[in-house]
Amino acid sequence: MVWSGKHDAVFKKYSVTGSPTIKFLKPDGTKVSDGGRDSAGLIKQINETAEKFNRAPKWAESVETATAKAKEETKPVVVFYRDGGAKSDSALEAFGAQPLAELYDKLVWVQKTIDPKSDEAKTLGITAVPALWVVDPRIEDPKGAVLKKIALPKGGAALKTDLAAILKSWKKEGE
Repeated sequence: MVWSGKHDAVFKKYSVTGSPTIKFLKPDGTKVSDGGRDSAGLIKQINETAEKFNRAPKWAESVETATAKAKEETKPVVVFYRDGGAKSDSALEAFGAQPLAELYDKLVWVQKTIDPKSDEAKTLGITAVPALWVVDPRIEDPKGAVLKKIALPKGGAALKTDLAAILKSWKKEGE
């Protein structure tokens, strides 16, 4: 949000002649489009622009939903085990890193809130969160389905490298 009189250089750069004016911009400042004026059209435009320039995976509602979708689309599932703490929130930011964007549609993504001291966590072998597991949805046994456990926090480029390697081996198994 910019204000006339306070950010005149921005007004000039994007040819803004009146307020309110809505402009959709890429992170680098390149203009994507102008916003509309009616609320229904603007909401649609915001949703379409956000979808097109998404910088985060589409998180499934639950592990069960993610598994079903992954089976249907023959993709691995990325399960981000987390709690409500700051460390989990910080690790979540890595999924919005630009290097990962090309992998969003190649995997099925889900977040699972878990207490590492719970019986469920003990059964799964989770001793600390955040934790990231890549799972083969075709295998019913939760422990046997784990393709890789990835240590977090990890930057976007390093995470991309790990996930790309899993996808490469996944194709070999599925062919």
